Amino acid sequence: MSYTDRPWLTGWQKLGCLAYFLVASAVVAEFAIMGLAPSSDEPEPPLWLSLLYFPGAAIIAVLLGGLLLHIFTRDRE
Repeated sequence: MSYTDRPWLTGWQKLGCLAYFLVASAVVAEFAIMGLAPSSDEPEPPLWLSLLYFPGAAIIAVLLGGLLLHIFTRDRE
């Protein structure tokens, strides 16, 4: 079978990527809010934790999305 004969992603894989995008976007947005605007009644988190919340969560989400895409597009034979 030629690579041009089959779609790049199946419908279920597209749905899985969409679900991952929606969940990862919500998690990254929540972590960004926690990292950039901590509540006034809690003590300020350490710097490493703030860095994990804001850029760290986004970097991890992009890397996991790339891994998901790599798994979905690997050769099935």
